[in-house]
Amino acid sequence: MLTLLYLTVVSLLVVAFHGRVADWGWLVCSLGLFAVSVLVVAVWEGRCPTRPWVVLFHLVYPLLVVPLLYPMVQRYVLVLWGRFLDSEMISVEWVVFGAQPNLLFDRIASRPLNEIMMACYSAYYPLLVVPPLLLVVRRRWRELELFVCLLLAALYVCYLGFVVVPLRGPVVALAEVFAQPSLSGYVVVPAQQFVMAHADPAGACFPSSHVAAAWVVLLVLRRIHGWRVVAALVPVVVGLTVAVVYTRYHYVADALAGLVVAGLCYGVGGRLWARASARRRGMARVRLGQVWVGSRTGSSGPR
Repeated sequence: MLTLLYLTVVSLLVVAFHGRVADWGWLVCSLGLFAVSVLVVAVWEGRCPTRPWVVLFHLVYPLLVVPLLYPMVQRYVLVLWGRFLDSEMISVEWVVFGAQPNLLFDRIASRPLNEIMMACYSAYYPLLVVPPLLLVVRRRWRELELFVCLLLAALYVCYLGFVVVPLRGPVVALAEVFAQPSLSGYVVVPAQQFVMAHADPAGACFPSSHVAAAWVVLLVLRRIHGWRVVAALVPVVVGLTVAVVYTRYHYVADALAGLVVAGLCYGVGGRLWARASARRRGMARVRLGQVWVGSRTGSSGPR
């Protein structure tokens, strides 16, 4: 449902402002194919509700689609404004903070610190992959559904935010101002820089999807396992929140907006999911009761 809603909103934006989107017709068709695939999987699950692996595929399929949808952001990120708004964001941060936070981090940058911060930034990937895999192994389907729903909500809100406030990020907008032209490191820094150069779409900054998703994952895991189990992840997620600014991929405002998105998606989305889950369980009990009554009536009838 969330994926279909996101695809619908993006498609409507592209059609409404198609003059700012290259090959917009092909883009809308591509988005439509993704929507059809989601519907096909949902119908398949509806017809085979007793097959665990079909139900599992239905749950995780949207997460498998996200890596394909994310790069497409670059094609429509300027659909509303027609340009990036980095100059406005830099001015706002100067007014609010009295300085440019990214430049302050530039003063303390060093190869060892760069490596640590980039490792925190890269922790985003296992945070999104490992928890659902563990839930699958343990067959905790209800918790997996909660994890997927809230994570998707955070990611899709961020993806739409990219369109509302399109930014290239400090790594591009402040490139000529940094004392160190680029961050250098040993292993993690060049590896992550390679990933960003080849897989990160331009304009994917505000809100920080790294921050939003990481905090949603932490909060959901806390809800499932309790703080004692996830306490070790808190320094990692806090480090990631700082790292998105230190590594020059985001402004401070991006990180703060990511925190807001995480709080809203977890708070509001968690309540909506709980209500929907309770409603589905209630309907299942009603159907079970009807089947039981029908079987009793049939067995007590004339023979």
